[in-house]
Amino acid sequence: MVLSTVLVTGGLGFIGRSLAHELRMRGKTVRILDNQLRGNAKYLEAAEENYELVLGDIREREVVKKAVEGCSEIYHLAAINGTKNFYNIPRQVLEVGVIGTHLLLDESISQGIKKFLFMSSSEVYQTPKVVPTDESVGLYLPDAVNPRYSYGGSKIAGELMTMNYCRDAMEKAIVVRPHNVYGPNMGFDHVVPELAMKILQARKANPQAKTVDVPLEGNGAASRSFVFIDDFVNGTLLAMDKGEHLHTYHVGTDQEISILDLAKRIAKALEIDTNFVPSGLPSGGTMRRCPDISRLRSLGYEPQVELDRGLEMALNTVRDHFDQM
Repeated sequence: MVLSTVLVTGGLGFIGRSLAHELRMRGKTVRILDNQLRGNAKYLEAAEENYELVLGDIREREVVKKAVEGCSEIYHLAAINGTKNFYNIPRQVLEVGVIGTHLLLDESISQGIKKFLFMSSSEVYQTPKVVPTDESVGLYLPDAVNPRYSYGGSKIAGELMTMNYCRDAMEKAIVVRPHNVYGPNMGFDHVVPELAMKILQARKANPQAKTVDVPLEGNGAASRSFVFIDDFVNGTLLAMDKGEHLHTYHVGTDQEISILDLAKRIAKALEIDTNFVPSGLPSGGTMRRCPDISRLRSLGYEPQVELDRGLEMALNTVRDHFDQM
Protein backbone atom coordinates (compact mmCIF):
# COMPACT_ATOMS: atom_id res chain seq x y z
CA MET A 1 0.00 0.00 0.00
CA VAL A 2 1.31 3.45 -0.96
CA LEU A 3 1.16 5.85 1.97
CA SER A 4 -0.03 9.32 0.96
CA THR A 5 -1.24 11.02 4.13
CA VAL A 6 0.79 14.00 5.36
CA LEU A 7 0.84 14.92 9.07
CA VAL A 8 1.02 18.56 10.14
CA THR A 9 1.54 18.98 13.89
CA GLY A 10 0.31 22.29 15.22
CA GLY A 11 -1.94 22.43 12.18
CA LEU A 12 -4.54 24.69 13.81
CA GLY A 13 -2.01 27.46 14.39
CA PHE A 14 -1.40 30.36 12.05
CA ILE A 15 1.39 28.81 9.98
CA GLY A 16 0.04 25.27 10.35
CA ARG A 17 -3.38 26.18 8.92
CA SER A 18 -1.83 27.82 5.88
CA LEU A 19 0.58 24.95 5.31
CA ALA A 20 -2.17 22.34 5.67
CA HIS A 21 -4.37 24.26 3.23
CA GLU A 22 -1.63 24.47 0.60
CA LEU A 23 -0.77 20.78 0.97
CA ARG A 24 -4.45 19.95 0.46
CA MET A 25 -4.57 22.20 -2.62
CA ARG A 26 -1.62 20.24 -3.97
CA GLY A 27 -3.57 17.00 -3.73
CA LYS A 28 -2.35 15.67 -0.39
CA THR A 29 -4.51 14.00 2.23
CA VAL A 30 -3.69 16.02 5.34
CA ARG A 31 -3.94 14.96 8.96
CA ILE A 32 -3.62 17.55 11.71
CA LEU A 33 -2.38 16.95 15.27
CA ASP A 34 -3.19 19.82 17.60
CA ASN A 35 -4.22 20.34 21.22
CA GLN A 36 -6.44 23.33 20.36
CA LEU A 37 -4.49 25.49 22.82
CA ARG A 38 -5.54 28.71 21.09
CA GLY A 39 -9.16 27.62 21.33
CA ASN A 40 -10.60 29.21 18.18
CA ALA A 41 -13.72 27.20 17.33
CA LYS A 42 -13.96 28.41 13.73
CA TYR A 43 -10.57 26.91 12.87
CA LEU A 44 -11.52 23.63 14.52
CA GLU A 45 -14.77 23.46 12.55
CA ALA A 46 -12.96 24.14 9.27
CA ALA A 47 -10.36 21.48 10.07
CA GLU A 48 -13.05 18.89 10.83
CA GLU A 49 -14.55 19.49 7.38
CA ASN A 50 -11.33 19.38 5.37
CA TYR A 51 -8.74 17.27 7.20
CA GLU A 52 -8.24 14.19 9.28
CA LEU A 53 -8.01 15.56 12.80
CA VAL A 54 -6.30 14.20 15.91
CA LEU A 55 -6.93 16.34 18.97
CA GLY A 56 -4.47 15.67 21.76
CA ASP A 57 -1.21 16.44 23.53
CA ILE A 58 2.01 15.83 21.61
CA ARG A 59 3.66 14.99 24.94
CA GLU A 60 1.62 11.75 25.10
CA ARG A 61 2.99 8.77 23.14
CA GLU A 62 -0.38 7.19 22.35
CA VAL A 63 -1.59 10.45 20.84
CA VAL A 64 1.55 10.73 18.73
CA LYS A 65 1.34 7.09 17.64
CA LYS A 66 -2.23 7.58 16.44
CA ALA A 67 -1.31 10.75 14.57
CA VAL A 68 1.69 9.22 12.77
CA GLU A 69 0.04 5.95 11.76
CA GLY A 70 -0.35 5.61 7.98
CA CYS A 71 1.51 8.83 7.12
CA SER A 72 4.20 9.24 4.49
CA GLU A 73 5.78 12.50 5.66
CA ILE A 74 5.72 14.80 8.68
CA TYR A 75 5.69 18.57 9.02
CA HIS A 76 6.41 19.27 12.69
CA LEU A 77 5.21 22.73 13.72
CA ALA A 78 3.70 22.04 17.16
CA ALA A 79 5.12 24.50 19.69
CA ILE A 80 4.05 27.05 22.29
CA ASN A 81 4.89 30.39 20.73
CA GLY A 82 4.49 33.97 21.93
CA THR A 83 6.97 35.95 24.01
CA LYS A 84 4.59 36.19 26.97
CA ASN A 85 4.44 32.40 27.09
CA PHE A 86 8.23 32.14 27.08
CA TYR A 87 8.32 34.19 30.28
CA ASN A 88 5.16 32.82 31.94
CA ILE A 89 5.14 29.08 31.15
CA PRO A 90 8.73 28.13 30.19
CA ARG A 91 8.36 24.55 31.46
CA GLN A 92 5.43 23.85 29.14
CA VAL A 93 7.28 25.54 26.27
CA LEU A 94 10.21 23.18 26.83
CA GLU A 95 8.07 20.08 27.34
CA VAL A 96 6.20 20.57 24.07
CA GLY A 97 9.37 21.50 22.20
CA VAL A 98 11.64 18.76 23.53
CA ILE A 99 9.47 15.86 24.76
CA GLY A 100 7.00 16.34 21.92
CA THR A 101 9.73 16.38 19.28
CA HIS A 102 11.43 13.31 20.78
CA LEU A 103 8.19 11.31 20.78
CA LEU A 104 7.30 12.38 17.25
CA LEU A 105 10.72 11.50 15.85
CA ASP A 106 10.85 8.22 17.74
CA GLU A 107 7.40 7.17 16.57
CA SER A 108 8.06 8.34 13.00
CA ILE A 109 11.18 6.22 12.77
CA SER A 110 9.41 3.23 14.33
CA GLN A 111 6.66 3.48 11.73
CA GLY A 112 9.02 3.87 8.78
CA ILE A 113 8.43 7.53 7.91
CA LYS A 114 11.02 8.67 5.37
CA LYS A 115 10.44 12.44 5.15
CA PHE A 116 10.45 14.83 8.11
CA LEU A 117 10.48 18.64 8.31
CA PHE A 118 11.21 20.38 11.61
CA MET A 119 10.03 23.96 11.96
CA SER A 120 12.68 25.78 13.94
CA SER A 121 12.96 29.53 14.54
CA SER A 122 15.24 32.52 14.10
CA GLU A 123 15.26 32.54 17.93
CA VAL A 124 18.04 29.93 17.77
CA TYR A 125 20.46 32.75 16.93
CA GLN A 126 19.33 35.18 19.67
CA THR A 127 21.74 38.02 18.76
CA PRO A 128 23.58 36.79 15.66
CA LYS A 129 27.15 37.90 15.15
CA VAL A 130 26.64 38.30 11.41
CA VAL A 131 23.68 40.09 9.76
CA PRO A 132 22.34 39.12 7.24
CA THR A 133 22.72 35.69 8.81
CA ASP A 134 23.21 32.53 6.79
CA GLU A 135 22.53 28.99 7.98
CA SER A 136 26.17 28.34 8.92
CA VAL A 137 26.19 30.90 11.75
CA GLY A 138 26.35 29.17 15.13
CA LEU A 139 23.32 28.78 17.37
CA TYR A 140 23.43 30.49 20.73
CA LEU A 141 21.76 30.27 24.14
CA PRO A 142 23.07 33.21 26.22
CA ASP A 143 21.41 32.55 29.59
CA ALA A 144 19.78 29.31 30.73
CA VAL A 145 18.26 31.10 33.75
CA ASN A 146 16.27 33.63 31.70
CA PRO A 147 12.92 32.00 30.75
CA ARG A 148 12.91 34.12 27.59
CA TYR A 149 15.19 31.51 26.07
CA SER A 150 12.95 28.51 26.78
CA TYR A 151 11.60 28.64 23.24
CA GLY A 152 14.92 29.20 21.48
CA GLY A 153 16.50 26.47 23.60
CA SER A 154 13.74 24.03 22.69
CA LYS A 155 14.26 24.79 19.00
CA ILE A 156 18.01 24.20 19.26
CA ALA A 157 17.28 20.84 20.91
CA GLY A 158 14.71 20.06 18.21
CA GLU A 159 17.23 20.75 15.45
CA LEU A 160 19.79 18.50 17.11
CA MET A 161 17.26 15.69 17.50
CA THR A 162 16.01 16.01 13.94
CA MET A 163 19.47 15.86 12.40
CA ASN A 164 20.71 12.99 14.54
CA TYR A 165 17.60 10.81 14.84
CA CYS A 166 17.00 11.07 11.08
CA ARG A 167 20.58 10.89 9.84
CA ASP A 168 20.40 7.25 8.80
CA ALA A 169 16.74 6.48 9.45
CA MET A 170 15.16 8.75 6.83
CA GLU A 171 15.60 9.70 3.20
CA LYS A 172 15.05 13.39 3.84
CA ALA A 173 15.08 15.45 7.04
CA ILE A 174 14.86 19.22 6.64
CA VAL A 175 15.05 22.08 9.14
CA VAL A 176 13.33 25.36 8.29
CA ARG A 177 14.09 28.55 10.22
CA PRO A 178 11.26 31.08 9.79
CA HIS A 179 11.95 34.78 10.05
CA ASN A 180 8.92 36.79 11.23
CA VAL A 181 6.01 35.35 9.30
CA TYR A 182 2.89 37.53 9.19
CA GLY A 183 -0.47 37.60 7.43
CA PRO A 184 -4.25 37.57 7.91
CA ASN A 185 -5.72 35.78 10.94
CA MET A 186 -2.35 35.39 12.63
CA GLY A 187 -3.55 35.98 16.16
CA PHE A 188 -2.12 38.70 18.37
CA ASP A 189 1.19 37.33 19.71
CA HIS A 190 3.24 39.04 17.00
CA VAL A 191 4.66 42.52 16.57
CA VAL A 192 2.41 43.41 13.60
CA PRO A 193 -1.00 42.83 15.25
CA GLU A 194 0.31 44.00 18.62
CA LEU A 195 1.31 47.36 17.17
CA ALA A 196 -1.93 47.63 15.19
CA MET A 197 -4.04 46.93 18.28
CA LYS A 198 -2.13 49.54 20.32
CA ILE A 199 -2.74 52.15 17.61
CA LEU A 200 -6.45 51.30 17.28
CA GLN A 201 -6.91 51.32 21.06
CA ALA A 202 -5.18 54.71 21.35
CA ARG A 203 -7.49 56.15 18.70
CA LYS A 204 -10.56 54.71 20.46
CA ALA A 205 -9.45 56.23 23.76
CA ASN A 206 -8.79 59.61 22.14
CA PRO A 207 -11.26 59.93 19.26
CA GLN A 208 -10.91 63.71 18.92
CA ALA A 209 -7.12 63.90 19.08
CA LYS A 210 -5.33 64.82 15.85
CA THR A 211 -2.39 62.59 16.84
CA VAL A 212 -2.42 59.71 19.32
CA ASP A 213 0.50 58.57 21.50
CA VAL A 214 1.44 54.89 21.34
CA PRO A 215 4.18 53.24 23.47
CA LEU A 216 6.93 51.46 21.59
CA GLU A 217 9.28 48.92 23.16
CA GLY A 218 12.69 50.56 23.21
CA ASN A 219 13.24 53.39 20.73
CA GLY A 220 12.21 51.39 17.66
CA ALA A 221 15.77 51.01 16.36
CA ALA A 222 15.65 47.20 16.55
CA SER A 223 15.22 45.69 13.11
CA ARG A 224 13.71 42.58 11.57
CA SER A 225 12.63 41.25 8.18
CA PHE A 226 9.04 40.14 7.59
CA VAL A 227 7.76 37.46 5.22
CA PHE A 228 4.14 37.12 4.13
CA ILE A 229 2.50 33.79 4.95
CA ASP A 230 1.95 32.72 1.32
CA ASP A 231 5.62 33.28 0.49
CA PHE A 232 6.63 31.43 3.62
CA VAL A 233 4.49 28.36 2.89
CA ASN A 234 5.74 28.18 -0.70
CA GLY A 235 9.33 28.45 0.52
CA THR A 236 8.81 25.72 3.11
CA LEU A 237 7.34 23.32 0.58
CA LEU A 238 10.15 24.13 -1.84
CA ALA A 239 12.69 23.24 0.85
CA MET A 240 10.93 19.92 1.47
CA ASP A 241 10.62 19.18 -2.25
CA LYS A 242 14.06 20.21 -3.51
CA GLY A 243 16.16 20.59 -0.37
CA GLU A 244 18.96 18.24 0.59
CA HIS A 245 18.81 15.69 3.40
CA LEU A 246 20.06 17.10 6.72
CA HIS A 247 20.10 20.68 5.42
CA THR A 248 18.71 23.80 7.04
CA TYR A 249 16.94 26.56 5.12
CA HIS A 250 16.04 30.12 6.05
CA VAL A 251 12.59 31.07 4.81
CA GLY A 252 11.96 34.79 4.91
CA THR A 253 12.99 37.96 3.12
CA ASP A 254 16.24 39.88 3.18
CA GLN A 255 14.47 43.26 3.38
CA GLU A 256 15.44 44.58 6.81
CA ILE A 257 13.25 47.22 8.47
CA SER A 258 13.36 48.97 11.85
CA ILE A 259 10.46 48.41 14.24
CA LEU A 260 9.83 52.17 14.24
CA ASP A 261 9.54 52.19 10.45
CA LEU A 262 7.25 49.16 10.63
CA ALA A 263 5.08 50.92 13.22
CA LYS A 264 4.84 54.01 11.01
CA ARG A 265 3.77 51.89 8.04
CA ILE A 266 1.10 50.20 10.14
CA ALA A 267 -0.19 53.57 11.36
CA LYS A 268 -0.26 54.86 7.79
CA ALA A 269 -2.18 51.80 6.60
CA LEU A 270 -4.68 52.32 9.45
CA GLU A 271 -4.89 56.02 8.55
CA ILE A 272 -4.19 57.12 12.13
CA ASP A 273 -1.65 59.89 12.86
CA THR A 274 0.53 58.43 15.57
CA ASN A 275 3.35 59.61 17.81
CA PHE A 276 5.41 56.65 19.01
CA VAL A 277 6.74 57.02 22.55
CA PRO A 278 9.91 55.07 23.51
CA SER A 279 9.75 52.78 26.55
CA GLY A 280 11.82 50.06 28.22
CA LEU A 281 12.83 46.76 26.64
CA PRO A 282 12.39 43.38 28.38
CA SER A 283 15.61 41.48 29.06
CA GLY A 284 16.68 39.14 26.30
CA GLY A 285 15.68 41.31 23.35
CA THR A 286 17.66 41.31 20.11
CA MET A 287 18.52 44.43 18.12
CA ARG A 288 18.97 42.93 14.65
CA ARG A 289 17.81 39.86 12.78
CA CYS A 290 17.73 39.45 9.03
CA PRO A 291 18.32 36.19 7.14
CA ASP A 292 20.56 35.48 4.20
CA ILE A 293 18.20 33.47 1.96
CA SER A 294 20.75 32.56 -0.72
CA ARG A 295 20.50 28.83 -0.01
CA LEU A 296 16.75 28.73 -0.65
CA ARG A 297 17.08 31.13 -3.57
CA SER A 298 19.38 28.59 -5.22
CA LEU A 299 16.37 26.23 -5.28
CA GLY A 300 14.19 28.85 -6.98
CA TYR A 301 12.68 30.76 -4.05
CA GLU A 302 11.79 34.43 -4.35
CA PRO A 303 9.33 36.26 -2.07
CA GLN A 304 6.46 37.82 -4.03
CA VAL A 305 4.47 39.93 -1.56
CA GLU A 306 5.88 43.37 -0.74
CA LEU A 307 5.59 44.48 2.88
CA ASP A 308 3.04 47.28 2.37
CA ARG A 309 0.73 45.01 0.41
CA GLY A 310 1.12 42.23 2.97
CA LEU A 311 0.40 44.63 5.83
CA GLU A 312 -2.77 45.78 4.11
CA MET A 313 -4.06 42.19 3.95
CA ALA A 314 -2.98 41.35 7.49
CA LEU A 315 -4.45 44.52 9.01
CA ASN A 316 -7.88 43.91 7.51
CA THR A 317 -8.41 41.02 9.91
CA VAL A 318 -7.01 43.02 12.85
CA ARG A 319 -9.52 45.81 12.10
CA ASP A 320 -12.37 43.30 11.90
CA HIS A 321 -11.41 41.81 15.26
CA PHE A 322 -11.11 45.24 16.87
CA ASP A 323 -14.49 46.37 15.53
CA GLN A 324 -16.12 43.32 17.12
CA MET A 325 -14.60 43.90 20.56
